[in-house]
Amino acid sequence: MRELFPLSPFHSSSGLSQLLASASLGLRSPVMEPQDQPSGSTPTRRARNAASQRLYRAKQKARLERLQRLAVEAVNPLRPSTALAPASLGLAQQPRSLLGSHITIAGPSSGNLPSLGLSSYDVRFALTNCSEEERKVVRWIIVNERFCIRDLIKFGLIQSGHAMDLQIFESAEDISARSWLEKVKSAVGNVDLKAVATTGIRLLARLNVPWDQINSDSAAEIRSMSDIIGSNLHSNRILLSRESLAAAMFANASHLHIPIDDVVGADAEYPTSQQDDAHRDLVPTANQITIPHHPCWDTLPWAVFRSNICFAVSQDPPLIDDEELCLDIMNEGIRCWGSSKRSLAGRGDGVPWDARSWEAAPWFLEKWEPLTGGENSDMWTNSAWWRSIR
Repeated sequence: MRELFPLSPFHSSSGLSQLLASASLGLRSPVMEPQDQPSGSTPTRRARNAASQRLYRAKQKARLERLQRLAVEAVNPLRPSTALAPASLGLAQQPRSLLGSHITIAGPSSGNLPSLGLSSYDVRFALTNCSEEERKVVRWIIVNERFCIRDLIKFGLIQSGHAMDLQIFESAEDISARSWLEKVKSAVGNVDLKAVATTGIRLLARLNVPWDQINSDSAAEIRSMSDIIGSNLHSNRILLSRESLAAAMFANASHLHIPIDDVVGADAEYPTSQQDDAHRDLVPTANQITIPHHPCWDTLPWAVFRSNICFAVSQDPPLIDDEELCLDIMNEGIRCWGSSKRSLAGRGDGVPWDARSWEAAPWFLEKWEPLTGGENSDMWTNSAWWRSIR
């Protein structure tokens, strides 16, 4: 099966696989040679870390205040004004109202559900707090190994002296991030998931990787997606290959001229600029252009989904918990597919800027239906098509 991003000879050899295997066995992972290691603590880095810590504490305080306010408001019945009203969104395809859905005004994890002890902001903050060289190492591994949140948790647990049950690990594909993390905590005990995820990131950052392939600028980090499209003259079947979610999002970010550090960063938030040369599925909507939001949402190829997210998180209080939504995306609630053929029966060319190359998991569609445009939307019908051909 041909992969969308062919892995390097380094990957196909025993190099990175052995390093990750050693981590799985709980062995001390090799570190970079002294001359290759990121620079240590410097006044500039200490000042940046201190500023990041202050901002993190401020955001956590604001989040706690919002949750407390939502807990009080949850006692009262939902008002009609809290729905995602079609007139407010101004979209061609409208989601059904949030009223009566299982997603409350407080969001899936706010007010009415206990905290996970881990948010997508925690993951992004841990990555942002790494040095530039360490961030490049982590991104390179995540792209080439198709890692997602469950892999960070797995290696963080192992490095912390715990074991990861294989069945629990594999179950992450079929359930939400919340449900999976609750299974993990039930199996290994009341662990600090934020510390575990941070440990996983730090472990990956210390692995010895081929610097000639990653020691470049952000644009060069992204592999060309056009190279993955080829033809198999001896096959009359579509050969599927699942792309690294991070690689697909990075490619779309590059297409939209968004820095990769902003996509994975903890604090980036701004309206999208007008993109005259953007692919039709990535053209910013009115809500994206007018509402400040995290740029990671801009890399998703569904206009209705992006627009509804921007609207929902801009309300006071927000209509959804965007931290839980981001964790579900990190848990591969959505996927990008490629093919060995030029055309996928009208489903595009297997490139990440084409919405027809993407699939959302059934649990993801059901959980976040108010944002997707409903069961007749392209997001639902295209996802059903991908499932039907597997």
